[in-house]
Amino acid sequence: MSVADNINEEGQESAAGKVRLPVSLKIVVVSTAAKVGDAIRDMVDTMSRADIEVIDSEIGEVDDAVISRKKPDVLILDFKLDSPTDLERLQNLLQNLAASCCVIATAQTSTVDGVRRLMRLGIADFLPQPIDRDDLLSALQLAARKVRQTRPSGGGKAVTFLHAGGGAGATTLAVNFACTIKEENEDASVCILDLDVQFGQVAI
Repeated sequence: MSVADNINEEGQESAAGKVRLPVSLKIVVVSTAAKVGDAIRDMVDTMSRADIEVIDSEIGEVDDAVISRKKPDVLILDFKLDSPTDLERLQNLLQNLAASCCVIATAQTSTVDGVRRLMRLGIADFLPQPIDRDDLLSALQLAARKVRQTRPSGGGKAVTFLHAGGGAGATTLAVNFACTIKEENEDASVCILDLDVQFGQVAI
């Protein structure tokens, strides 16, 4: 990890006091329980780079077209583990959603067998209720890493700093340049390669 990325390492609080996710996420929650939707919304509000929408509905009543139109990166579904209808609907959703979309399940009551059945269907994570903020944050961070891997890359640029002799300031310029890029654009990924492998000063 570069010096610039250490400014706002994922999982650490940003200057605004919010926990910063690895990438920006569009989160859609499907639940008829107001306490579930409100709790998740309140938790997500303490995280930067996250946009959330709550759909007040049973998962069996939400049309595929509605979910596709919203283009979620993360879909959080509240359903009953003992409901064959909900399980069948979940299976259909998993087949039709974009590969980059992470499905997180939550339920008021759960059993080990029930959760294992969901994992076999292909959900990314399971959150028992009442939902714990740390559990939600961990699930979203894992989802964000998956989303980052599947998003198309726009390419990058390489900037080279050379010096005619020691003490000319090339390392200082390179480090400050990288930090400035990160400060100007939080979504940017910045890496410094110090090719002076024996006496490089970037880490210092």
